[in-house]
Amino acid sequence: MKKNLAKVQVLILATALTLLLAQASIVQSATLTTQDKALSFITDVFQLDMTKYTAKLATYSVDYPEQLKGIQQEHVKYELQGSGSNVTAFCQFNNGSLAACSISVMTGALLYAQQSENNFDKTKGILERYQTYADNTNLKQMVDLLQTVSADKNETKTLGDLKLEVTTDAYHTAYDWKYTFNGVDYNAVSIIYQDSGVFFSDYLSLYKIGNTDVSISKEQAIDIAMKYIETYSYTGVVNSEGKEISVEISGFNITEELTEANLSTNFREPLTFYPCWNIELYLDQKQPYANYMYPSGVYALHVGIWADNGEVFTCTPMAVGGIIPDSESSDDISSLPESDTETQPLNQSMLAGIVIAILIGAIAIVAVVYKKKSK
Repeated sequence: MKKNLAKVQVLILATALTLLLAQASIVQSATLTTQDKALSFITDVFQLDMTKYTAKLATYSVDYPEQLKGIQQEHVKYELQGSGSNVTAFCQFNNGSLAACSISVMTGALLYAQQSENNFDKTKGILERYQTYADNTNLKQMVDLLQTVSADKNETKTLGDLKLEVTTDAYHTAYDWKYTFNGVDYNAVSIIYQDSGVFFSDYLSLYKIGNTDVSISKEQAIDIAMKYIETYSYTGVVNSEGKEISVEISGFNITEELTEANLSTNFREPLTFYPCWNIELYLDQKQPYANYMYPSGVYALHVGIWADNGEVFTCTPMAVGGIIPDSESSDDISSLPESDTETQPLNQSMLAGIVIAILIGAIAIVAVVYKKKSK
């Protein structure tokens, strides 16, 4: 349950992508340019054998999400039909640069122009070709770091501030590059393989890293969180004489030995990550409520604290089934989910949805709204 806040990308992913593609306005004037970019990535970077597929443009759309502060975001969906292989390809572009691409196998298997022996070789080829595609020489360091790992083996390697995590299991293999500053990871590039498809994302094509200072220690962050909740309350629902009524819940008892504190990142300003502490304060569920759970099923409080200045930017009740947003608050803070390499399979809908989930705030579509309310 404790991962509900840190990793929220599994929330209604496929639905989010479908709605965004359907609702965004169609812009015909830019279609050919973006179509060509999408097909070029599918052909030149992923190296699908397009001589064996018939490509049909299913959707092209463009919008200007509020979360991206006016940046143009384009979405391309292709349906690829081949002999025994039907594939759906989603590509997302931000300000003309590719941000993510998801290839989902509907039937059969992917048909490559040149088949790699394993995911390691496939990844090396994709990254090298993407360096040319994006004209980004900074990707060379990622290629160099990849050379230090074994083929399809769980391990982590570092090269200066750059880290590569390789995770493989029965369901998928993931290659995640991250920059690490003062113990905090900032996602860079991710490539994930599964029988149902392959997913690619480039976080750095859109987001930047702000102040990386971690001036607040774990102990200080916990102390700040404990002091903050002394004046914090949330609106819960209780049963009174057979009727459900809303009441303000405060005066929390904390089971201190269960307290958790983890370094992560969040947005303090649009499209810019800063380090933060995620504090989870587990409630003493035996007191003061007899049903062993605080009203509305709350079992803990999540407190977000900026790691460079100690400011609390969110306090949210954690309840069975999810968090409880405070509808009266006006402070909306979207969180980018961390790269998730759990051992659960990514199905076709999830692969398609991650395109949106990773890249706009959880990413606007699956954003978990952190809201705070003080008495």
